[in-house]
Amino acid sequence: MKIDTKLFLFVLIISLFSCKGTAQESGIEKPIAEFGPSELEKNGFPKSVGIVNDYGQIFSETQYLELTKVLYEYDSTTTRQIAVITIDSIAPYKNIEKYASDLGNEWGVGAADKNNGLVIVICKPCRQIAIATGLGTEQVYR
Repeated sequence: MKIDTKLFLFVLIISLFSCKGTAQESGIEKPIAEFGPSELEKNGFPKSVGIVNDYGQIFSETQYLELTKVLYEYDSTTTRQIAVITIDSIAPYKNIEKYASDLGNEWGVGAADKNNGLVIVICKPCRQIAIATGLGTEQVYR
């Protein structure tokens, strides 16, 4: 991954955690924080509700809407898809990187023919963040 992309993602994540927003009514619904058997897919991952899945409820409504807007615009201009997932637990996984990679593959983040998805998983109670990329997003230098 290029340094510019890493820097962009780092600044994006830091700015999201440092922003204080106010909730507002909108047509976009955030995912519920607690998910039971009806919200879990057969593989144990929560069901995707869009490009931003705030199951850990760390974003305000304003932050959620702004991040969703930015990521959809990025997807439409670059054809690279970024999905952000906040969650309270990675169980039964022990490794958040493996969880992020498997989740991205299961949800089909990015174009299948380009393998250009990027998944950011934030587990606040675990105090861990993982970024998993498809091979199409990684730059090869020789």
